[in-house]
Amino acid sequence: MIDQKNKFKILEKLCYFTILKKYSGFDNILPSSDNGLLIHHWDTDGICSAAILFEDLEKEFDTHVPHIGNYFLTGYEIENISKQNYDFIIIADMALPEDNILDLKEKTDAEIYIFDHHLQNNIQRDGIHHHNPVSLGEPPESYPSNTWVLTRYLDREIDLFSILGAVGDREKKIKDNVGIYQYIKAFLEDSDFYFEDLLRVVELIDSNYKVGDKQKVMNAVHFIKENKLHPQRILDNSDWKKNLDDLEMETERQKNMPVDYEDGIAIQEIDTRYNITSPVARNLAWNGDCRVAIVVNRGFFDDKDQLYVRAGQSGPVMTSIIDAAQEKGYSAGGKNEVAGIVLPKGDTDYFIKEVLNLLQV
Repeated sequence: MIDQKNKFKILEKLCYFTILKKYSGFDNILPSSDNGLLIHHWDTDGICSAAILFEDLEKEFDTHVPHIGNYFLTGYEIENISKQNYDFIIIADMALPEDNILDLKEKTDAEIYIFDHHLQNNIQRDGIHHHNPVSLGEPPESYPSNTWVLTRYLDREIDLFSILGAVGDREKKIKDNVGIYQYIKAFLEDSDFYFEDLLRVVELIDSNYKVGDKQKVMNAVHFIKENKLHPQRILDNSDWKKNLDDLEMETERQKNMPVDYEDGIAIQEIDTRYNITSPVARNLAWNGDCRVAIVVNRGFFDDKDQLYVRAGQSGPVMTSIIDAAQEKGYSAGGKNEVAGIVLPKGDTDYFIKEVLNLLQV
């Protein structure tokens, strides 16, 4: 009988090559110092990535989440970080702009380690160690989440954190990724959990950022780390359940906002302080008769708007939209099927027209 650990190791050897040798510049990425900072994304993938790093480093250090909705660090944040004199900074699942990272390096002089799976340029500078297999040409399907990048990079067993990150980023569509879903099936077969339970855990974890509570996001890292072997406690978190109740009411209200259609593209405007562009766009893309869904939230920031573009069941890739937004200096990131953009309110209507033009190509 093959035990669980060896089963995953065998599957890994059959399905993937080992990247540890390919990227030889990262043989010793675990800093020996305790004086570090971890900057991570606010969603399930980012939170579980942080939990993985805390486990592997076997030490506790400071964490930071950018203002929810900002895919960049403000000048104030960078200045504040520089005052702490950190020896190292790890950036996990957070596709910060390159000039942000270079500014952070210059101001802090800390060793910077980046782990990501989003579409981005790979930065290789002295003191900046950027590990993103996708940015180096690996298939995005092989790295559906940052937890998958870290699990393979650190040669970890596939565990609850690895799987939650992948389910969090891909949701039900992860089942279409045969190479990855086999691991999830194997995990579920040896647990008391069902796939629907994983989806529910993701909803609960994500509820913290969707209600806009940054402190809850950072607290979530430690809560799930402490309850890795007791996932039912995550399902029973009463505070997170309350978040979901509030979010459900607001999402249903915003989903009923008017929708305009233009050449198979659905455009919906919402106005809410909750960070729910993703579920609203997902509902529109998957349930609506469109090849692309665009959702703009005019109410999350005082001076900026959120623009979220998601491909439908057979829609185009979003690379050109992400590139166009970044060229204009907007905060933008995403994957093949989604683009998330934060831009000044005065530019929103103009850039939506740009997006429409790009989608017609």
